Amino acid sequence: ELHNALVQLSEKLQATKDYSQKLVILADQQDLIDTYFDDVLVMADQKDIRQNRLATLARLRKLFLKVADFSLLQAP
Repeated sequence: ELHNALVQLSEKLQATKDYSQKLVILADQQDLIDTYFDDVLVMADQKDIRQNRLATLARLRKLFLKVADFSLLQAP
């Protein structure tokens, strides 16, 4: 489900140049991303499954980095 959403997410992000709109598009994915981390064991025992899940997360990270590197944000 997350993989399919990432395809659409990529298209939506490319369709707008408005930074605020891009942030809204990313924020709208929170429930889906939360569900992925709550319900999916990323580090599965089966190597091929684990690699697919890690690739999905890498793709998600890449999409977020196209908007901003959120890891650089610091709490006050």
